[in-house]
Amino acid sequence: MFYAKTQKIMRSGIEKYSIEFNSESVQILLKPIEDDIEFHICKDWQPNKSVSFLDIMNKKIDILGIEMIAKPYLYKSAIMYQKKYKDEGEVDTMIFKDKKELKVAVFLNKKAKEILTLEKQFERLGL
Repeated sequence: MFYAKTQKIMRSGIEKYSIEFNSESVQILLKPIEDDIEFHICKDWQPNKSVSFLDIMNKKIDILGIEMIAKPYLYKSAIMYQKKYKDEGEVDTMIFKDKKELKVAVFLNKKAKEILTLEKQFERLGL
């Protein structure tokens, strides 16, 4: 359930910003900040715009509380790689669309370190 909802939201967010930026190369950067997470829309893998989860959802309010459910898992995903590579340099975690599938790309010092499906990432989280 968590995976399916999160996948739907991230996919629709990427599609929304692909139209806004007139580009097929749009990603969502997950930036953990203390006990929260920030979202940045990237074009061609470069941060372009800071957005809220509601912006990604394309909603003004979250009646169903989906943000409260999804954000902790996205935070855990990003922080997992921050901890894993903490002694090696700067870590960025991005969600992107590869054909019809959503994937997670982990960058270490601006170079791709890991790429896996969003589904596999949720499996790593135990979901």
